[in-house]
Amino acid sequence: MKNNHYFYWNKTWIMLILWLFAGCYDSDSWVNVVEEPAKVQVTLTAEEAQASFENEIMNKTTRSISTRKEDLFRFSKHQFPFGNIVPKWNSGVASNASGTAYYETSIRSSYFFRAWRHKRIGKNKKKKWMCTKIIHKLLVMKDLNTNETYNYIELLIPTIHFINHHRTFNFSRITNDGNMMDFSGFKLYTTLDGHLVRVNEYKKGKRVRGVFLDGTTDKETYQEMRRRALNMLRNTRISIKLPKAVVTRSYDELEYEDETWYTDDEGNMWVWDSYLGDWTLVGNINGEDGEKGYIIDEVVITPDPDPESEIDDPFIPSPIPPIEGGTNDDLEEEGIGGGGGGSSSIGSGGGSSTPVAPKAKTIFRNSSMTETNWKVIERMLDKIIADCMGQALYNGLKNSLNGKTLIIKFIDEEKAGFVPDKAKSGIKLGLTLVNSNILFHEMWHVYQAYHESETVYLNSLINQEIEAHYAQYLYVRKLPEYRGSKWESYYAKDKRHRAIKGLSDHIDGKGNLRPGKNVEEFNFDILSIASIFETTDGYDDPGLYKYDDTRSGLSNFSNLRTLTKDC
Repeated sequence: MKNNHYFYWNKTWIMLILWLFAGCYDSDSWVNVVEEPAKVQVTLTAEEAQASFENEIMNKTTRSISTRKEDLFRFSKHQFPFGNIVPKWNSGVASNASGTAYYETSIRSSYFFRAWRHKRIGKNKKKKWMCTKIIHKLLVMKDLNTNETYNYIELLIPTIHFINHHRTFNFSRITNDGNMMDFSGFKLYTTLDGHLVRVNEYKKGKRVRGVFLDGTTDKETYQEMRRRALNMLRNTRISIKLPKAVVTRSYDELEYEDETWYTDDEGNMWVWDSYLGDWTLVGNINGEDGEKGYIIDEVVITPDPDPESEIDDPFIPSPIPPIEGGTNDDLEEEGIGGGGGGSSSIGSGGGSSTPVAPKAKTIFRNSSMTETNWKVIERMLDKIIADCMGQALYNGLKNSLNGKTLIIKFIDEEKAGFVPDKAKSGIKLGLTLVNSNILFHEMWHVYQAYHESETVYLNSLINQEIEAHYAQYLYVRKLPEYRGSKWESYYAKDKRHRAIKGLSDHIDGKGNLRPGKNVEEFNFDILSIASIFETTDGYDDPGLYKYDDTRSGLSNFSNLRTLTKDC
């Protein structure tokens, strides 16, 4: 009986305690937990970033503008002269981390920088220089506690392996809030003046080491940190592309615009020679006067030969007779699709039933062109069609146009080009550039444009140029008058033409990889050639001439393979 009574009271106390415990909570509040509102992420706007950047730039205008000589000397001391910096404010990315707001955007500057590293290629593990782009970005930081802003330049140097496996990587996705994706390589920070501030190394998005140079005022400590930072970059040679200049004979105005330069710790100056595939010593920035001398040995640079009269069509009149019936710009024809402009009243002479320039007028139109000029175009087309690849190009273009025509005109300028402008699309030929191979080159661009969407074509102009240049080389080298001509000289001496000629060591005349050649090596050769175009006068506007690095090296020659399949 006692045991039962004890059990009864124990049971009663347990139930009471559970009821009291449960009563301490509101069942509704248990289900509907009231969370504290999330803190608003404070970001740095594009307007604030622009104001910070422009304020610093304006404060620097009181300083003297540095010359190229001074910039190159600074570069030899491991600084990064940028010259004029133009941020792309409409494409920036804002982020936030640890009490700091960031705004990052890509920039254009007066100088290009490239990273050069050795890579062992092929079965023999031959060492070869590989060149990769360095991505330039502006970073504006805002301390959210003090509202102070700071401006830096970021330089992203991806590893060769990373580039190989991330051909479509969007570097704007890498932000300073720690989101490095799976990036591998170096990230450098500099001031707007180009003074090195920090060097970080990343592997698969994780920082593995880093050196901060700006955190001390002690000279010896700074020198040690700088030594460590440069030691991290010891296997990476960073080159600078000098801007174009005017013509005089002093150092500042020597025309180095087609060359890529590197200066070592001793002030020795090296220039990249794509024909040799290596660096050539050309002088010393210090000269005989020591560091303050800023003297460089004179460099002999062979300029592009001046365009001369026709070498593969010597019978063409020079200069071309003027266009009758208006100025060179008086070509407001009906749009592509009219087709009639190509066979206008100029067609037959003296009542003859034989049409003038039937091949030319099948694909081109210009109601103001003289009969003589139509015959010039016809003779160039005859020479092009005599080549198997040229015949395929003409027929392919004719089929693509499907009865429509393109405007063609001669202009009193030393340039030629295909102008994609919808209804007014056409080809312009300078009076000093009336060569069948020049016409061939521009016709190739028309064919390319008809086999790409407008957006894809305009965003891969350097890719298109590489294929068109190589096809042009294949065509012109087979002409009987090629040997001893200025074109043979171009392909022997000019850096861009020499690089194009070098493609034949890797791919054949149909755009296929030669037996025993390494596709990885070829891909990097294409990247190197793209870099040459990007730093060559006329192709160096990154807003116009873009390289699509999502394409493999061989995919750049798809039109060549199509047009030569029966050759």
